[in-house]
Amino acid sequence: MAWAEQRRSKVFYGWRIVLVAAVGLFLHYGPLIAFTFGVFLKPLSQEFGWSRAEISLAFSLAPLGATGAGPFICPTRR
Repeated sequence: MAWAEQRRSKVFYGWRIVLVAAVGLFLHYGPLIAFTFGVFLKPLSQEFGWSRAEISLAFSLAPLGATGAGPFICPTRR
């Protein structure tokens, strides 16, 4: 009977998964910063006088900081 209920659905279930993944990627850290990091590396280095290694270290530590701060920013309700 479950198979018959799945066949009645007009929208393929996989498209729902794709939509949720697209929204998650749109709102996440990755597309905003990770994919454009190379574009801003040289201008940041020139503007602030930081080495590329220092900028890359900060870029590498940013997800760790976000992961550590996550439970404090949005704790789950019990």
